Amino acid sequence: MMKTGIVALFLALTVVCVGARYRYAPVCPLWVCDVGACTIQTCPNFPKATCFAPCPCTSVWIYNGEDVTDRCNN
Repeated sequence: MMKTGIVALFLALTVVCVGARYRYAPVCPLWVCDVGACTIQTCPNFPKATCFAPCPCTSVWIYNGEDVTDRCNN
């Protein structure tokens, strides 16, 4: 049980830090999503990029410390 709590805390802090670093709004809009962030989305141009969800409907792709979200499908 302790490991699960530590992992959950780490992931929550990571999302907050990523959102702050890349200047995403600290308060998420009250949107209703058909599909949640980082669930079925992909980043074909950067297949090893990591997805973070600063808000429930927003997927942010990070590769080597850089936000590549805008270049995932170009």
